[in-house]
Amino acid sequence: MFKGKKTSVFWFGLLIVGLASVILFSLLWYIIMLGGPAQLDIYWKTFVPPIVGSVVFILIGWFMMDSGTKTEEQGKTQLLSQRERASDERMVRRSVATRIILVIITVGVIGVLFTSGIYVRYVDDHHHTDEDYVSLAEENSRFENLLLLREETVWIDNKTISQAAGTYTSWNFPAFYAGYVGVLIHTSNVSSIHVRLTYHSYVDFDQEIVTIAGGGVQFPVLPAGQVQVQIGNNNTVNGAAETVTIKYYY
Repeated sequence: MFKGKKTSVFWFGLLIVGLASVILFSLLWYIIMLGGPAQLDIYWKTFVPPIVGSVVFILIGWFMMDSGTKTEEQGKTQLLSQRERASDERMVRRSVATRIILVIITVGVIGVLFTSGIYVRYVDDHHHTDEDYVSLAEENSRFENLLLLREETVWIDNKTISQAAGTYTSWNFPAFYAGYVGVLIHTSNVSSIHVRLTYHSYVDFDQEIVTIAGGGVQFPVLPAGQVQVQIGNNNTVNGAAETVTIKYYY
């Protein structure tokens, strides 16, 4: 095998075989040493094109080594006429040019396949749509609002209530985040209104504040399954009527 005079085509083919063999060995070594069943999908998308390309280059180099070796019979062509030798040299140059063009085309094809594999993997790993990013932005904005207590829930909206002498009107609401509760007294037919808030969450909270018509009070609140708001009439003789709004800020 490869006995005879070695031409430049032979040595060029040997160089291609050597480089392609090193690349193929490196890829296979990486897959064997660092791979596993869980990585098969990634390997299929990333390494198949360069492996196939390496095998193709080895075959091309092998063919060039075979065709670049002149046997003794081929050496007898030196006895041919000057015209025949010139014709042979032109054919050899054309053959070499053809092989070089073939190598360039093959390199381009392998490059495209390899780049396509990397692109497919990139798309699979970065497949978020515009809707995903909009959703993430909205969620981030919501968390920022929670941090700065910009969110609010209206528990009672401009509602008129009444109590008999010495009694309270009460409501129970859940509080999912730390924040505060604001109670606004729009109108009242008594001079003083008692507002009380209680809940149990980490601590037992129980606070009562006296306000007037047109006034408002605020209470700090922690996450609790039940927050009780009471608005009462401390007058022991006459009943009371108020118009109130209660908001939960978080």
